[in-house]
Amino acid sequence: MQDIGECVTIAQQTLQRFSTPEPTTSGTAKTTKQPTTKTEFSPGCTDVKPIVSNGNFETGFLNPWTVLDSSPALPEYQRYFSYNVTSPGYCSRHAFTMTDNLAATFVKVSIGQNITLCPGRKYKLSAQIFITDGSARPMKEQYLGFSIDESSVASAPSHFIQGPPIGWKSLSGEFTAKPSTAQVIVSFVATNYMVAKWGVDNVVITPLS
Repeated sequence: MQDIGECVTIAQQTLQRFSTPEPTTSGTAKTTKQPTTKTEFSPGCTDVKPIVSNGNFETGFLNPWTVLDSSPALPEYQRYFSYNVTSPGYCSRHAFTMTDNLAATFVKVSIGQNITLCPGRKYKLSAQIFITDGSARPMKEQYLGFSIDESSVASAPSHFIQGPPIGWKSLSGEFTAKPSTAQVIVSFVATNYMVAKWGVDNVVITPLS
């Protein structure tokens, strides 16, 4: 479970952003800049916000994420592992989690969604993740990673793995967009008779240039 103080700090910072009054000058009309939903990058190209839809899974459903790949194949081998949008999330109600239920020799699940980017523009992908290993045996191989199409952007280092209780950690990476239409993918893999659980929340892509 994430530290309560950390969640309180996040909530306080969010509240402060919306409650702190803007300074005014006596006798001068105050002008407030309206928030925009698009950021200009180059002629004919804009970034729609948010780039990742339902990246915090707060709808309580997976949509518009879809399952791209699973092994063993579902539904006949669903007894080996399970995945769903569950509660709680990282300082929130929901997150996406996957569990290797029977310590299968190999399990893999990939979820993804289509996104629109500005070709040639640099972006940052960030997320909150956790990985737990409930097995008495050392974890031989694990992977939780993010990619844009087939190009890896970020993956969890081995020190992110810990036994229960759950400990959320920040993961991020940068990439340069190639086509305007791409796919953001999250992949979970475990091998060699492990009892593992993964969680992902707050998947965000922001432009850097």
